[in-house]
Amino acid sequence: MASNRGRNLMHLADRAPGGAEFSVVLTNDADAPVLEKAETRDIPTETVVREDGESRRDHERRVLDALSGYAFDFVCLDGYMRILSDTFLEEAPTTLNVHPSLLPSFPGTDAWGDALDAGVAVTGCTVHVVTDA
Repeated sequence: MASNRGRNLMHLADRAPGGAEFSVVLTNDADAPVLEKAETRDIPTETVVREDGESRRDHERRVLDALSGYAFDFVCLDGYMRILSDTFLEEAPTTLNVHPSLLPSFPGTDAWGDALDAGVAVTGCTVHVVTDA
């Protein structure tokens, strides 16, 4: 799932480590560049935009409905700009996220900028299992 370019997902799709296969790429942004990138790789796509006034849980239920037609072992988030609740995570407990900092440092949406502003000598990324903590 990605909200923008999904570069990490597309790198995984191109390299298929361990024989990995993509069931679907889902986005919450109808204009997300990841849609075209996935389509050029023959990966099915789904778009589930959050409607005005729609609760987070109701949106997640629609996301889960969209995913229900696909077989998958886990969900990988790549710049998916929504915080997931227990509504989603109970149905997809193995959800991985890629965050562009060494957590717990720089947890926000501008992790790279925050790291540069802080003048750290070393930075990296964190891949973690998403919890609703």
